[in-house]
Amino acid sequence: MESPARTRTIFNVFIRSKVRSGGGKWKVLIVHLLIAFNCSVNLYAQKNDSILIRDIKISGNYLTRPHVIYREITLKKGEYIPAKALNEMMRQSEEFLINTHIILSDTITDSIKQNEVYIYIKVRERTYIEWWHPQLKAADRDVNVWIRHPTLYRLTYGLSPIIGNLTGQNDKLIVSAILGWRQTYQIDYKFPYINKDKTLGLENIVYYQQGHEVGDVTENNQLDYIRIDQNYIYHKTGWETDLIYRKRYQVTHTLVVGFDYYDVADTVRNANPDYLGGGRNVIRVPRLAYKFSYDKRNYTTYATMGDLINFSIEHDGLPIILKDVNITTVDFIYRKFIPLGGKFYYQGGIASEYDFQSMLPYVFRSSLGYRYDVDGFENYIIDGRAYFITDNEIKFRAVSKLISLPRWRLLTHTALHQNGPFNPVPVDLYLKVFTQQGGDFYSPVQYNNSLTNKFLNGVGTGFDFVTYYDSVLRVEYSFNNLGKGGLYFHFTEVF
Repeated sequence: MESPARTRTIFNVFIRSKVRSGGGKWKVLIVHLLIAFNCSVNLYAQKNDSILIRDIKISGNYLTRPHVIYREITLKKGEYIPAKALNEMMRQSEEFLINTHIILSDTITDSIKQNEVYIYIKVRERTYIEWWHPQLKAADRDVNVWIRHPTLYRLTYGLSPIIGNLTGQNDKLIVSAILGWRQTYQIDYKFPYINKDKTLGLENIVYYQQGHEVGDVTENNQLDYIRIDQNYIYHKTGWETDLIYRKRYQVTHTLVVGFDYYDVADTVRNANPDYLGGGRNVIRVPRLAYKFSYDKRNYTTYATMGDLINFSIEHDGLPIILKDVNITTVDFIYRKFIPLGGKFYYQGGIASEYDFQSMLPYVFRSSLGYRYDVDGFENYIIDGRAYFITDNEIKFRAVSKLISLPRWRLLTHTALHQNGPFNPVPVDLYLKVFTQQGGDFYSPVQYNNSLTNKFLNGVGTGFDFVTYYDSVLRVEYSFNNLGKGGLYFHFTEVF
């Protein structure tokens, strides 16, 4: 039997000979026949190398709507896919579902009949409604700072009910009422699919904060506080709306529009006239930002393979209408995760920020010691208009197992029962060694802040404890290039 390619070649030679010797009507007829034949042969060849996804069946989604799961997987009903790509597409779809943060675990299997495949997706949903989600946190910029000088005054406490997957469409509602050192009231609602193609999402945030104490200046690389118990000396309120565009699975564009209103007492202004800039008590800050994310990590909670690129540009202020501030800031993050073989992994990258204004109000300065810090310098604040951090880390997965909790009678109908979303408990333990470098830059250097404009270097060892619901505890012992070492605790990833 002739192959499709061989048959097509013989047919084309025959047609060309007839066209050269025939009339106009023959030419038109023969050309149409040739096009139809070529299309049918190509389709035949394509189907021979591909398989048809005949159907996709989902189970275990008691709250999550099927269209959400269909949106987040690469497998589409009725499509032809290369047969050799099926396993990789199934594996990738499993990761994509986990990264929605509404699925705790999932398995995707297949059943192939001739050139057709049936896909079976079994999911285990998270606990979505956490009505009694207590908050008890140290209000200091870092838990390690609070451990050095523990005080009940700098604790925040309250309730922050989280209702994830509120309508079964991967939306989330957070209502916060936090008391203590810094009172915070906030409503945050995110809906990821507002159009038919499920490429546009929307998030709205409204908040209010007030407090009796403010970190008003950095002196000797430490944050200095001013406190008035009789009155609130710090107020901040605002709102933010995010328009999120995500056509591809791993690429997200976000347009941010927001407004912040700062109001501090004369006590703060007199202690540091540059706190809000120009000796002011009040500033109004419109915000406009664009954010780009390329997230090709296997798991966003704790990645062991892939890449992450985050870029953002934000402008605070309206030069013509509101001249309180006029600040443009650029942020860039790149992360790389590489499995080295066996149980060894590498991760590294860079985080940086640059403010285009040379003189900045204190509250807007880019500072190491808050969101990011160099290992070994957790107890310091370094102010600036630009910073960078690089890190390299080698990890060894020492433990990876599921631990089954006992089935207590009193908890039969709660989240801790045998088949509940908290049982069994996944536990992973990674041992690691790391090195990290960075710096923060500003001119002029004020208040004896000797670490500004200096190269910072830290090395150390430790472990990462990873369990369910995005919980990561990092315990590290590190040394810095000042010759000082210490034990530090972190509850987030490096950056």
